[in-house]
Amino acid sequence: MAKELKEVKEKVKTVIFDGVITQRILDISADKGIRYIIGVKIGNIVKKPVSVKIFTLDDL
Repeated sequence: MAKELKEVKEKVKTVIFDGVITQRILDISADKGIRYIIGVKIGNIVKKPVSVKIFTLDDL
């Protein structure tokens, strides 16, 4: 997922995927201006960017 996020050229607001939300995915998302990430669960997150909202299956 991280590789695909890095290669995205278009403006993306939301990412939905069947996987674990990691620190790396959060950092790339914040850099790309992505506002929302929806995944299966949250991995080991040390610093959560305030610009990105995280949702998991438990939240829905």
